[in-house]
Amino acid sequence: MEQINFKPNTKKLKVLTPSGYKSFSGITKILTKKKLLRFETETTAIEVTENHKFYIDDNIVLANDMATGDILDTINGKQIITNISKKDIEEYTYELNDVDGGNIYYTNGIVSHNCK
Repeated sequence: MEQINFKPNTKKLKVLTPSGYKSFSGITKILTKKKLLRFETETTAIEVTENHKFYIDDNIVLANDMATGDILDTINGKQIITNISKKDIEEYTYELNDVDGGNIYYTNGIVSHNCK
């Protein structure tokens, strides 16, 4: 069972994107029981749900479709995925909503996409 909580961005915070800092409308906090994937590169790591969208070379790629050796676009350029691990867990995940410029932003230094 998902529990969803939206919090508006009343403080007018901005998020770093590949084209600079951009505004967003708020953050959605979701408690759900899903399989999480942990992606590691040479310099960073991120845990995401299987349907998380990465933005790679102007294409949207689902996390579940990626493999060790694939390339992620990061704040430091392109990096190779060195390890992927999976776990089933109930945990909160967070999504930024309505990011100016196409919902593309950095998450732990990795270019991500949110279709909302």
